[in-house]
Amino acid sequence: MISELHKTKADIVGLIEILGKHLYSTPTVAIRELIQNSYDSCIRRQIEIQDPFEPKINVKTNNSEGILIIEDNGAGLTKEEIINFIATIGSGYTRSLRENANNNELIGYFGLGFLTAYSIASRIELITTSYKEKDKGWKFISTTPERFNINECEAREVGLKITIQLDNKYLDFADENIMSEIITHYCCLLKIPVFLNDNLLERIIPPWEYDGNKISGLRTNKMRLEFAKNFEQSFEPICTIPVFSSAECDVNGLLWIHDSRTYNTSDNRNVSVFIRGMLVSDNEIDLLPSWAGFVSAVIESKTLFPTLSREDIQKDENYFKIQSHLKETLIEGIYNIVKEDTEKWRLIIRRHNEALLGSALCDERLFQIMADDLMVPTSEGDMTIKNILYRAKNKIHVTLSEGGGYEEIIFRSIMQPVVLGYRYAALSFCNKYGTTYNKPIIVLGSKEGESLFFKKVEIPDEKRQILKELFLEKHIEIIPTKFHPSYLPMVIIPDRDYQLKNRIESDEADRRITTAALSLARKYTKELNGKTSCRLYVNLESPIINKIFTIDDDSKKQLSILLRSLTYLIASHNEADFPIDLVKEFKTFNETLTEIF
Repeated sequence: MISELHKTKADIVGLIEILGKHLYSTPTVAIRELIQNSYDSCIRRQIEIQDPFEPKINVKTNNSEGILIIEDNGAGLTKEEIINFIATIGSGYTRSLRENANNNELIGYFGLGFLTAYSIASRIELITTSYKEKDKGWKFISTTPERFNINECEAREVGLKITIQLDNKYLDFADENIMSEIITHYCCLLKIPVFLNDNLLERIIPPWEYDGNKISGLRTNKMRLEFAKNFEQSFEPICTIPVFSSAECDVNGLLWIHDSRTYNTSDNRNVSVFIRGMLVSDNEIDLLPSWAGFVSAVIESKTLFPTLSREDIQKDENYFKIQSHLKETLIEGIYNIVKEDTEKWRLIIRRHNEALLGSALCDERLFQIMADDLMVPTSEGDMTIKNILYRAKNKIHVTLSEGGGYEEIIFRSIMQPVVLGYRYAALSFCNKYGTTYNKPIIVLGSKEGESLFFKKVEIPDEKRQILKELFLEKHIEIIPTKFHPSYLPMVIIPDRDYQLKNRIESDEADRRITTAALSLARKYTKELNGKTSCRLYVNLESPIINKIFTIDDDSKKQLSILLRSLTYLIASHNEADFPIDLVKEFKTFNETLTEIF
């Protein structure tokens, strides 16, 4: 068999179409890329000539003619440089200059920025004079990415002027107000001044440029909050946490906690990433921990690198270093707020308590910082664990039932709060607190929890037989006990494991659960066949229970029917946990009362 060697073919026109028009998610990126090229040209002039000059970028709009002009007084280009770097895909002078000069101020990297002009233009004209040939000018004209003309022209001031005849779809870019918004969005931290129609656009000075200067703490905090407001569109910042570079990590920035109400499903992270003053991504939320849904950030770095589209950040070693650095800075910042600003910390808890419960479970240091201040939902409202322990005699009672039932009656009567364990992070937080500080957790509705609360009482066989004859049903276990309030004669509690088995074995569950998961669950519930579905706790402190042992058989029967129906009606407060026929129970209750009276 003969092997044939072929060369890969490239459709240059198609490649240019992809790179110029389809690489970027929005045409506004073209404006950023062209301004970036002007910025790099100015930096190049500073590096290579080292003569004093005031760098400047000027964007001009002509709405009536649909023209956009971007002009700079940077290094300019020779004819050869136009051919090699403007008209050659992927060949960027900036990249080689950065490497040769070891300069971190340059932004460009891939040599594709100029191509973006074709995504918004029907015609491009470039006029430039290089600092190397101040007496020569060159004009570059192109209507399609694959063809261009170059002609010598009259020399201009050193620098470059690009005139874009906008495509009909992008005539809005010739509107001064729209262009002002685009430039401000991408270039608000850029150190070289940018003008729009000869008017200087105000630069936002980031806090890391003035932090450390002789400015009062109060003034610094105010300036940080004002900076955060420029990037937080939805919420008001509560407080800020500065981010400083370290020997291992090149990043400066600002974190802030916002004044929103965060719940377990809320993720309001908002992270803008600037590289050398130019916005690359405003949606890099993964740089913050997933538990920090109440935090936003602006960061700037010279070691992060953009992806090819320059709208995302490469997930390289530097990225993960910065990710870790931001996490550590956030935890340290929260610690400082807890210790130094009680008023602010209380406000943060009011806004983000539920989210903070989850955060405390994700990091041991956060748990140690916040454990005594955070509140968990209880039957008596939100409370700190310390308050719960005080009210419940150094125990933490937790219910997994969403509907109240016996827990509501019993614990309200004895004025003890019950943690609502079905709410986000509540049970896990209580378990961690109990384990850390050696506090007993009693989960109501579980057999172990019930055994701690409802102590089994031994009674004579004669009384036990009476209870069985009156109340025993299939899969129900009768347990004599004593508890308060005494006016509650009985409670019936469903067995959670038995409920799980019934749900898994239902046809509906079969359709929802994957075969593998269902097989594992059935393996667990197989042992529950024939076991208890409910436990009926009979309160021997109740006068009416004691009465039932002394009355005649007919009265016993009637009273037992009333007690059974009453107990079931109380339990039915949460039908998902204990489904019964309410109509039947109400009917039985009424008929029995009618017979008695």
